Amino acid sequence: MLGDDGIPVSFPRPGGPDQSFIGSLRSGLGGYAATRTKHMKRPLEVAMALAVARLSGLLIGSAGGDGMAMLFNLPFSTVLLPDLAADDMLRHVACASHAIGPRLAIRGLNDAQHMPILAALRHAGFILIPWRQIFLVPQPAVALSRSGQVARDLRLRRKHKDLTVATDDVLDDEELDAAVAMYRQLYIHKYSVQNPDFSAGFLRAALRTGALRFLTVRDPSGTVIGFVGYYCNGTTMTTPMIGYAMDRASTYPIYRLLMLAQLQLAAEVGLALNWSSGVPEFKALRGGEPALEYIAIAPQGAWPRLVFSGFAATNRFAFTSPLLRKVVQRI
Repeated sequence: MLGDDGIPVSFPRPGGPDQSFIGSLRSGLGGYAATRTKHMKRPLEVAMALAVARLSGLLIGSAGGDGMAMLFNLPFSTVLLPDLAADDMLRHVACASHAIGPRLAIRGLNDAQHMPILAALRHAGFILIPWRQIFLVPQPAVALSRSGQVARDLRLRRKHKDLTVATDDVLDDEELDAAVAMYRQLYIHKYSVQNPDFSAGFLRAALRTGALRFLTVRDPSGTVIGFVGYYCNGTTMTTPMIGYAMDRASTYPIYRLLMLAQLQLAAEVGLALNWSSGVPEFKALRGGEPALEYIAIAPQGAWPRLVFSGFAATNRFAFTSPLLRKVVQRI
């Protein structure tokens, strides 16, 4: 934590492709794509992802990106920034630069909620690199009432009245172990080893301190067969953790019920929902609006600026090209 305001800051371990993308520019800007090639069916896509990862690692290492501190960072795939004015963000950046040096990065900025901050950071010399497409539901209550797909999900919920779906912050050790296993099966084994990994001890501490809260799906016997870990900051809620028993998915629509529960909870507390990235069609049909998330980087020196400016231009093209955008969304 940094300064009187307690800004969370993370520092990456030196080098290496095995780090989670949440704290490593090398992983976040290229290495993650290489771990997703097993899900790609087209050889050209695989070749592109591997080439990007290898070149990215070399360039980021040469530009000193492995040693950058990340401001406002949290150990979750999705970071919610506090509700800050642009001037306040620049004040925090100046404080951090004085305390730990000027090589800084900030993730979690998107072009739907943070345009004034993005503009101020660009003016202050930061390079804004498009990173991923996320989905925001600005008015979950409206999505609940107007989306045809949500209406279908509500019918499924009524059909499966034997399931209990509720906020649930009291899980015993066996249930926490099961939650970790469900999360890892989905995020680590199915998607990418560079997703953040967690232990039951971490979840226990997160629940105890309120850093995370849980929504769970329990079967008629009371067994947890799915969960979502969520937190709120300012006017937004997000759900950086989700897991479910894949061997029960043919019996119960667990994933759809968990996603519905997120919408309902966000509507109940009156917050926008940051639905993060992935499954774009699913989220768009349920009120999710696409937004582009950025990593803001303050490189020092001509070569680092050239490298990260190149990343910004390349990624911007990838997100605006119809063909490449489909590839990026699958990553």
